[in-house]
Amino acid sequence: MTGPLAKETIDNIVKQVSMLPTINAAEKSLIDLNLKSYEYSFEEMYEHYVLRNKNATLGRAIKSWSQVHPLSKTRLRIVNMPKQKQVKLSELVLNEIEQRELSVKWASIIIDNKNFDPRQVSTIDCAYDPKTKKYYVYEGQHTAFALMVLWKQGQLPPDYTVNISYIETSDPMVRRNLTESKNGTGRQSWTAYDYWRNSVYAVHYDNATEPIHIIRYKKQLLLNKYNCYVLDDVLHKSIIKNLDTKQGLVTHIDGLNKISLKSLEKALKWHTKFFKGDPVHSVLLFMFINWEEMEKEYNFSLTPKLLDELGSMLVTKYGNIEKYSKSLTAPIKKWNKKCGEPERNASANDKIGLPFVMYQALGGTEYVPSMIINSYAGTNSGGTLMESMGIKKQEYLVMLN
Repeated sequence: MTGPLAKETIDNIVKQVSMLPTINAAEKSLIDLNLKSYEYSFEEMYEHYVLRNKNATLGRAIKSWSQVHPLSKTRLRIVNMPKQKQVKLSELVLNEIEQRELSVKWASIIIDNKNFDPRQVSTIDCAYDPKTKKYYVYEGQHTAFALMVLWKQGQLPPDYTVNISYIETSDPMVRRNLTESKNGTGRQSWTAYDYWRNSVYAVHYDNATEPIHIIRYKKQLLLNKYNCYVLDDVLHKSIIKNLDTKQGLVTHIDGLNKISLKSLEKALKWHTKFFKGDPVHSVLLFMFINWEEMEKEYNFSLTPKLLDELGSMLVTKYGNIEKYSKSLTAPIKKWNKKCGEPERNASANDKIGLPFVMYQALGGTEYVPSMIINSYAGTNSGGTLMESMGIKKQEYLVMLN
């Protein structure tokens, strides 16, 4: 159809446009101005939705933003609003102290993707430091590296440039926060290891004062004290596989985040004394997380003697925590099947609480509250399974031998 649209046709189209569910005089004036294209400036749309129609969903969103970002205007002025420009790939910098490590594997996946088009890459987000005159990439580093590889290989024009969005700042903590704020917006979300590493470096290099950074840094110092170190079992899979020894290796970062400083020191000291040649097992971390909660709940103390005797018992009977954990799987499943729960496997509570049950059964003399023994001697989420069925704890322990 050529020429101006008939009024009836316009009305029918307008009724189908979700942006204009009802037609009033103001909207008619907009339609009359844009008969052919139905174009609206964003200012016009703001006036329509926010000022005239007072859209409830937008209203709630605006209110929420104001509550979450009460100083947003001030903050945005401090770090400046982002600017756009074209730059050469050689002008971009990746600071691995502020940013996560580059994944060559991920960059390879980008290059190997048949749909990857260097003419249509997303904007790369950077922070420009006027002191160093460098553009630090905080989102899009793998795309930038993939493009650099192609450019160096002669697959891109010599004068190839990439579009960046950048914020001016010389503050490394602002750059760190920008990096963290972008987590999940790209194709690779940050791992627990990335957060851990960022916190440790933030304090060590940039004197960060945020509590979450401080507590992780203090925990890292404890790990250093006991010759332990953190790696990600996925990111560093090949590294871990080729280690001569995994002594002191910690991969369960969730456990590190949850455990208190006090309990972490106890756990690492205990590990060093009884299981020094082994990795720091996740079950060991959660033992001390839960044992600290038990101390508070039942008002008793894990004395040095009790910890020593528990450690001696486990290392004598099983060798290490991993073997102890694995050894419980079959007997507990057998027990659960006998109790009518064939689908239930050994739970974390079983592994954390059973050392106390075993300790008492084997003649341990240090005080352990009976509530702990009764609560963890073959329990499930529904309560004390053994007590409800009138079965003696010794019968349960026989199955562990």
